[in-house]
Amino acid sequence: LRVVPDPSGFAGRWLASETRTQNGCGFVDPFCFTCPCPVLLEVVDAGDRVLIKIFDRTLIGRVNGGVITFADTRTSFDDGTCKVTYQRAWTGTRNESGVSGEWILTLSPAGVCDPMYPCENRGTFTWTPCPAETCGGVVCLMDQA
Repeated sequence: LRVVPDPSGFAGRWLASETRTQNGCGFVDPFCFTCPCPVLLEVVDAGDRVLIKIFDRTLIGRVNGGVITFADTRTSFDDGTCKVTYQRAWTGTRNESGVSGEWILTLSPAGVCDPMYPCENRGTFTWTPCPAETCGGVVCLMDQA
């Protein structure tokens, strides 16, 4: 029996945490990475790309020279006069303790929108390997005060 490493070096289950370092858009985070608890995600090798499974979404990423990049783009708001596009991009590198990198979130307007747009949030992220025996789900008890 021979164990073959994953081609990308990123395949597996991870606990992802983020920190916001620039907050130009306020709280806008459908994945809630910047919540107080880590988020479970899974990376799957898929030929020349990787699939990043987060909650009910699957994002497509690329790995090049030990660097993973992936993005999510969607319409976050559309009332007929204003349409706001949400785009979030992550870039990270593998290290001895997991993965670390930076993310940027941009909200871009089209039409007659609130003057706060366009805006941008930035931050850093870390992924730590998820132990198989405890990786079924993450329970976070948030302060009720």
